[in-house]
Amino acid sequence: MSSLTKTAHSTLGFWSLQLSGELIAHQEQPASVFEARSLAGTFFLRLSPLWWRSREAVACELAFLAHLHQHGCRVAQPVATKLGATSVEAEGHTAVLFEAASGHQPGQDDPDWKMRVLPDWGRTLALQHVAAQDFVPPVSSWRDDWRVEPVFAEGLARLQRNDPKAAKAADDILNTVENRADSFGPTGFIHADFAPQNYRYQRNTGLTVFDFDNCVRHWQAYDLAVAVSILMRSQEGEESIQRLVEGYQEIAPLPCARDALQELVKLRVLYVLCDRICAELRVETASSHVIAKAHSRLMALIPNK
Repeated sequence: MSSLTKTAHSTLGFWSLQLSGELIAHQEQPASVFEARSLAGTFFLRLSPLWWRSREAVACELAFLAHLHQHGCRVAQPVATKLGATSVEAEGHTAVLFEAASGHQPGQDDPDWKMRVLPDWGRTLALQHVAAQDFVPPVSSWRDDWRVEPVFAEGLARLQRNDPKAAKAADDILNTVENRADSFGPTGFIHADFAPQNYRYQRNTGLTVFDFDNCVRHWQAYDLAVAVSILMRSQEGEESIQRLVEGYQEIAPLPCARDALQELVKLRVLYVLCDRICAELRVETASSHVIAKAHSRLMALIPNK
């Protein structure tokens, strides 16, 4: 049994949870996620190293989740400990136990994908954006500004040191974004990684969203850019994007025009490259092919000069 698994087992003692089987490890870097099955249902224990997510950052995330839940948004909620807390510290980690989101992860081959999932993806985004308008973080942290998000900042720094061409592309994207800041619409706390791997779908209830570990103050349109960056690569990309947009507009007007949104798509692609670079630093097995793929996609978005 690994040391992290031992920590997970001991940490679960803070909750009233009787396991019906072994913990199942789903992720180990940088935060560790374990599936815990019990007679009461399925839960996910997340252990976030304090060097990765500060107490303040976790407090903001959990406060944002509570705020969305109070405003009727379907999000996977943290489970209170025996003492009523939503998080505990143990062996250099902050531990949070989350309810499992109900449903399945839909894909493009899902029979409901076009007519139900895509519009509901848009509606769910809009509902979160509307609910977040009056959210006030309880404490200050890097979540107050997307520009200093740890993965983004570290990835950019490594590009500057090791990859002049990609660094130039990154500078071009960031300069354009700053110059067009007024065209992206309102800012607020957003999920910032709202993609199919982070929601589950049921026909009778729609989407339930989880993994708010990247939530941050950003342009709300960035959440849409995350979706567009995925859908634009699908076989029916434009049609899929339109269905998502129509779902969003059932709840709220689009935060910005499509041409402005495309600039945020570039920013998203840059973030993905930064994430892949940082992921390689955290694991022993190099993922150079994954980085190369993200690198190629970034460079393809920048016109040759």
